[in-house]
Amino acid sequence: MTALTNADILAVSEELSYTKHESSLLATEEVAFCASVAAEEASLEIDRRRYAIAFGDDANYYELTAAGSAVFSATLGAVRTVHEAFIQVVKPKSALVIGFPWAAVRMLASTDGCQIDVANSIHLDYFERFGGAEGFDYSVVTMQNLRGGALPRQYDVIFAQMSWVAGDDDLLEYLYAGLSPKGVLLLNSSHDQGAVFIHGAAHPYAETFTKLSQFEGANVYQIPVGIGATVVTKA
Repeated sequence: MTALTNADILAVSEELSYTKHESSLLATEEVAFCASVAAEEASLEIDRRRYAIAFGDDANYYELTAAGSAVFSATLGAVRTVHEAFIQVVKPKSALVIGFPWAAVRMLASTDGCQIDVANSIHLDYFERFGGAEGFDYSVVTMQNLRGGALPRQYDVIFAQMSWVAGDDDLLEYLYAGLSPKGVLLLNSSHDQGAVFIHGAAHPYAETFTKLSQFEGANVYQIPVGIGATVVTKA
């Protein structure tokens, strides 16, 4: 694994975001995938919007993506540009994905020799039934094991949807302990449409950011791009 430096992060981010300003992932493929998920959820009268803080969480991500909104697609592309920049810099040999696997697995698969573990969830089920998962090599780990501290290996990069880890101090400790030296924890959808900055300490995510900053050797960076990205590096 390549050690992360601020100079490297900035250089790669500028290259990707200023010259391309979009993720390398194909929006048309994701729209088709999400349309299948949204159709199934509609047939089952599932509406996850009731359970989310904002659209950036588990909520109606599938519905919004399936609608093909140019604004929402650009938002996703912006934050994924940041993710891809970190992957190019870190060049991980091991990675864990908690939350939406469709994009993260594709981005990580571009790194030669990266061993990918994906947490079991309804999102993994959707990925395997509608998202072309058969084209990728990954292993599955249960959320029960992760919450019990039974991580199968140390990871160079962990992708986690904020809504899956926020407020779970034990899980946060296990994930941070499971990072390799110089490893990176990437929290996606972590700014709640900017509400984190509006409400400050009163926002439900504030305690999670405080907890992360207290880990030994941790550096926490807020990247206000797209639907929000929080980057935690381990010394």
